[in-house]
Order: sequence, then structure tokens, then C-alpha cells
Amino acid sequence: MPLNSSKTRRQLSPESLEAFASGNKQRSRVRVLEYLRSCRERGATVDEVSAALGVPPNGVSGRFTELHRSGTILKVIDPDGKPLRRTTRAGCGAGVYVCGEFANPTPSPEPQTSLFDIGVRDRSYSE
Repeated sequence: MPLNSSKTRRQLSPESLEAFASGNKQRSRVRVLEYLRSCRERGATVDEVSAALGVPPNGVSGRFTELHRSGTILKVIDPDGKPLRRTTRAGCGAGVYVCGEFANPTPSPEPQTSLFDIGVRDRSYSE
């Protein structure tokens, strides 16, 4: 199989190159973002956006990743600090995302300190 470069292990199809050049990723990103904005505070899962836009889930999940990494969309966290999940059409749990402008920041509870916590660095993580 011919290689595209010394580091590439697979050959890019002409269709893949054409899709990349046409800007389909950007258009898809905009469509996903517009749909998520229409969901407001309720947010949506990859499966819900996929069904609404008529695009396969694998065509939407990459756009979610890109938007999440850029900070444009955020994962919804429940009061227990766990990611909120909804059941998909296949019966699996999926994370819920919301546009940043509709996120409800909740103040984190004051850390409980005890005699044993003195001098111990906080190692908790929150997104």
C-alpha cells in the first residue's frame, strides 16, 4: 500500500481529501453548535444531535470532541460531581453537553477540614 508520508500508515482516499478540502468539518461543527444552542440548558448527547441532524453518531462525535476541547461546549455535571448521562436509542448511557453560555456554574462546596487535613494539599479534581 502506498504511503502519503514517511509517518503515515494508511493511504488517504480521494473522497477523504475532498471532504477535508471542502470544509465539511467546519460546517458540521457549526450545525452541532447551533443544535446545542437550541437545546439551551437541557443540552444534548451525541446520539440526540445525531438523530436531530440525520448524521451518523461517528460523524458528530468528533465535532463534540473539538468543541469540548476548545471550551465552546461543556459536559453537564450532576450535583454529586458526576457527568450527567442520558439513555441513547441503543440503551447505553451517554454524556450530556451544553453550550458554555447556558452552563450553570455551581459553587463548589467549602472543603471540610479536620485536624487530619492540616498541611495536606487538596488533590481533588474538578472540570
